[in-house]
Amino acid sequence: MINRTKKYKEDKTNPYPHVGQLFIKHVKENNINRAALSRKMAVSKGVMNNYHKRKSMQMGIIWNLSIALNHNFVAQIAEQMPVDFETKKETALKNEIVALKDQIEKLEIELEVYKRITNSK
Repeated sequence: MINRTKKYKEDKTNPYPHVGQLFIKHVKENNINRAALSRKMAVSKGVMNNYHKRKSMQMGIIWNLSIALNHNFVAQIAEQMPVDFETKKETALKNEIVALKDQIEKLEIELEVYKRITNSK
């Protein structure tokens, strides 16, 4: 018999998170009215109620839910990735941290020199 299960739905060693459960958990924890949310997103209540059943969702739906709920589901999903990926922002911030640490180190040396000069007089 032919296996008609979609390849992306097959169980793997690193299964992806159930996006619908992430969505419904956020809605319940924040007491968000799904009817009002469906009006805000211009989708029917039935469509909104079916979102929580979906293990997988299109990026456009996740994007629109994130904007409508003012919650970054994309980042929440990315946090669950088994491998650490760096965004351009994170790389820039890490570089800035290194530069600031170097600057602090130089300023501490400079401060120590000034302290020695003022104490020797």
